[in-house]
Amino acid sequence: MASRDPKIADDHLDEVRVSTIFLGMDHNSDDDGPPLLFETMVVGGALDQFRMRCTTYEEAEIMHQIVTAMVKRERENNDQAMEIAMNAIDVIRHRKDD
Repeated sequence: MASRDPKIADDHLDEVRVSTIFLGMDHNSDDDGPPLLFETMVVGGALDQFRMRCTTYEEAEIMHQIVTAMVKRERENNDQAMEIAMNAIDVIRHRKDD
């Protein structure tokens, strides 16, 4: 059986890496919530180790773009980076409700 590459997206912004992968198993510790199968993580820079998880491939692609935008904004010394992250979580949750 051939293995599949778990990588969804991988961007390098100078010393900062933003990587989105398929986790291969549910990382949701809440029995009532949806499965968390994808993760975007920042390595390096001020947002080092920041991570977000989501349910679908489509959400993972969107989440990667959002986190990459956060890193770019942080690099521009924009204080709104964490607010963007919280808004992104709300957007992903509302997409599920629609």
